[in-house]
This record gives sequence, structure tokens and C-alpha cells, in this order.
Amino acid sequence: MAEQPPVIVSLRSGRFSPPPRELGYRARMALNPTEEDRIRLFSAAELARRTLRDGCLLNAPEVVALVADEVHRAARAGKTYGEVLAAGRSAVTPDQMMEGIADLVTEIRVEALLDEGTRFFVVRGIGG
Repeated sequence: MAEQPPVIVSLRSGRFSPPPRELGYRARMALNPTEEDRIRLFSAAELARRTLRDGCLLNAPEVVALVADEVHRAARAGKTYGEVLAAGRSAVTPDQMMEGIADLVTEIRVEALLDEGTRFFVVRGIGG
């Protein structure tokens, strides 16, 4: 089996840059800012899910990422506006958050794509 070429990561920008073409790469993926934000959000939400699986409590950024990711997932699944909001509210329970986080994160604003177009969601009552 041929050896895989290395992937170069810039520590300054945090972006992946492909190795030179002679190592086998032809082109790099071009993402728009919205797609980059969605990938970052998904990564943070996956980290939050891993934190929960490890039996630890979630901090504020993890709660925000998990709620926002659940909003995106519900919207992508074709749910209605109300169902998407309900999915965001129920993404995290109070016993999954560190003490004081429910008071700190009172609302999360998320823009997600529904069947009828992009909608703006304000999720309040998180973990309630």
C-alpha cells in the first residue's frame, strides 16, 4: 500500500493547507464563511458530546455549541419552526451543565436553513 502524503496544518491560522502537488494533492476544498462556521460548530458540539460521554459536565461554550448544532440538525431534517426550537431547548438538561451555566446562557441565537429558506432562531429556556 502506498504511503499517504502528510497534511500540513498552519498553527497561526488553524487552516489546513495541502502539501505540494508532487505529493499527490491536486486541489484544496474551498468553503464559504458560512460553511466554515458550520464545521467549527459541529466540531465544538462533537467535543461537547464526548465530554458528556466521559461523564463530565458541560461549560458554557459547549452548551452553546450543542444547542446550536441540534437546531441545525433539526432544521436539516425538515422539522417545522416550532419543532426546531423544541429540539434546541431539549438538547441539554440542567444536570448536564456546570453550576451557574443555566443562568449565564439565557438565550442562543442561531441562523439555520429550513425548507422554506433561512430562518433566525432565538432559543430561550435552555435546559428547562
